[in-house]
Amino acid sequence: MEDYYEIERTRAQALLLFNKKWTKHLKTQSRISSYHTTKRAQLDTIRIAKHLARIDDNRCDALKTVINNYRTLVDETYMHVNFGRRFEHCRFREFRKLFKDAHASVVKSEKSLDKLRDRVCRAEQALLNANRAVEKVIHDESSNERKRLNKSDTQIKCENQLKQLKEKVVHAEQNLDNTKQTYRKRAKQIFAQCQQVEEQRLEQIREILLMFTQTIHLQKYAPEIEQVYEELISNISTQQNSLEDLAFWAKMYGIEEDESAAISLSKVESQTTVKNVSGELRSPRASVMANNSTIDNEQEQSKDREELLAAKIS
Repeated sequence: MEDYYEIERTRAQALLLFNKKWTKHLKTQSRISSYHTTKRAQLDTIRIAKHLARIDDNRCDALKTVINNYRTLVDETYMHVNFGRRFEHCRFREFRKLFKDAHASVVKSEKSLDKLRDRVCRAEQALLNANRAVEKVIHDESSNERKRLNKSDTQIKCENQLKQLKEKVVHAEQNLDNTKQTYRKRAKQIFAQCQQVEEQRLEQIREILLMFTQTIHLQKYAPEIEQVYEELISNISTQQNSLEDLAFWAKMYGIEEDESAAISLSKVESQTTVKNVSGELRSPRASVMANNSTIDNEQEQSKDREELLAAKIS
């Protein structure tokens, strides 16, 4: 969004520079190239860039508001970690701790079961050794009855111990299954909370994207842009007059007494009168472009009168 904002801002600045450059160029160029109503029409055409830049500035201001809202949302939702090198959701550690605490009982049960299974392995090895010892004593003719009984007692003891451990393993496995079921229920509850937070975050992103799209949508500014172009077209159509320019040129060189020039001038005066009447009947809504043209017209006419007077004196 910030990159798009910079593009729009650069475009507005480029339009203003264009307006300044070519307005200055047109005002300082030779009168042979352009003068009177044609020159004013050219200036109006150039000044349209200034009005478009103003519209772009308004869109940039609205876009800046969206960006500021997004930054506020980011600051409220995320926090900097690892010395600001990455963002982390503000509730990430809270939910991670909830999952960890809920899973702690499962981890504890698994560790207990692993220890029992390890003891079963050792008990099985002890029973295997006891069985070998009994078998060895039985086949040893030099062994006495007491020794055989001791080995037999050891064998029975190992068998009982292994049996008890296996029962404990079965009980631990059942306990682990129950613990996992409890954890799953708790994990689902925590996950439901996470989903609510995530849904809220995604909805906020959706709202920001909609605001951004609606802000940059040109249709919102279409009536204003259309008005600028319509006023320009109207000004060119009603105010630019080639015959009036020719009469103006004739006056500039002091040949208005010429019959053809007088005829042309009378036609211009007639057309000017009609335009003035139609101008008075126009909508009272003031136009920025029309105001600028009126001021320039007065300055242009004043300058023309001075030059005409100088030409006649010479």
